[in-house]
Amino acid sequence: MVRTDGCEYSDLSIEEKLSAIVAPIDLLHAGSSFRMERLSATLSVNASTEKRQPRPAQAA
Repeated sequence: MVRTDGCEYSDLSIEEKLSAIVAPIDLLHAGSSFRMERLSATLSVNASTEKRQPRPAQAA
C-alpha cells in the first residue's frame, strides 16, 4: 500500500519500511536480468551467424 498523505518515514510500519528498501533493489535486479537476456540473445545470434558465413582467407 502506497501512502500519499505526506507521512514521515518513522510513521511507516515495518512492512512499509522493508518495501521501501527492497523496491529499488528489485528494480536494479530486473534491469540487470533484462540486460543479461539481451546480451545472451545477441551472443547466440552472433554465434549462429559466424557458423553460417565462411571466414575470409588470411593473407600469408
